[in-house]
Amino acid sequence: MSARVSFLLIVLISFLSTFFFTTKAHAQNRVVGTVRSGATGEPVARVSIVIDDLHLGTQTDDSGKFVFPAGVRGIHLLEFSHIQYRSQMLQANFSEGDNMKVFLQPSVVENAAVVVTGVAKAADSRKLPFQVSVIKSEELRRQPALTVVDYLSKVPGVTSLQSGPAVQKPMIRGLGYNRVLVIHDGVRQEGQQWGDEHGLEVAGEGVEKIEVLKGPASLVYGSDAMAGVVNII
Repeated sequence: MSARVSFLLIVLISFLSTFFFTTKAHAQNRVVGTVRSGATGEPVARVSIVIDDLHLGTQTDDSGKFVFPAGVRGIHLLEFSHIQYRSQMLQANFSEGDNMKVFLQPSVVENAAVVVTGVAKAADSRKLPFQVSVIKSEELRRQPALTVVDYLSKVPGVTSLQSGPAVQKPMIRGLGYNRVLVIHDGVRQEGQQWGDEHGLEVAGEGVEKIEVLKGPASLVYGSDAMAGVVNII
């Protein structure tokens, strides 16, 4: 009887030892961690974490925590990425197990510059000291119009004066005729400046961009641009 008990004890001890070392080994191979914002310290959810060379990935939960399952061995690079934060590459040792604390820095997204050509020289619209409205090609294609004046009517401070079918003139801040200068591909369009029966002689097709300059900047073109300049490209 004692021999049987001793045998059972040996089997039980062997099983517990195997279970303990297996659990410990799995714990050592597992990498866990928390991702927080470097600006606020708040947890960041839905951060993508990828081991590129193994094609293995996971993401953080609502509390910013993540876990890589056991089974991965060795030292690997982890890439942390989020749409609102700068991506970061960090090294993790899966053989020993790591508890990582990661801080991601917010990314600054800057709008692309709009290059304005209807001034003395081409310039970044964000650096000009006066007001410039630009209708880009994407907007022109999205909202097709019969005439250029139809496009201009969507610009703040610009209206149209219509005196007949397809006879329209641009008005900038209430001024029109020979107080508004229109330039089309570098050529002055002066037909609309005088008689009521003459409109702007530029069709809406083929226009890539429209720039509207309002205020003192138009004085570089002379007295016929007192209200502003419409530059059609």
